[in-house]
Amino acid sequence: MASLGRRHADDGPSSARLAVSVRGRYIDAGGEQLWVDVLHAALAHGLTPRSWTDYLHLTVGGTLSNAGISG
Repeated sequence: MASLGRRHADDGPSSARLAVSVRGRYIDAGGEQLWVDVLHAALAHGLTPRSWTDYLHLTVGGTLSNAGISG
C-alpha cells in the first residue's frame, strides 16, 4: 500500500481502491474491500481502527449497507 496520493495498482487502473493516509490518519477503502485487508493496510502504517465488525472476511460495503459496525 502507498500513502494516499501515491496509489499503487497491481492489476491496472481498474484495480480496487484501498489507500492509507498517514498524515490524515484515515483509510480510503472501496466497498469491495475485505475488512481483513483494511486491517492489514492499517497495521502496516502503524494505525489501528477504533471499531471493527465481528467477522473480518466481509466486504466494507456489504457490512455498512446491511449491518453496520459492532464489536
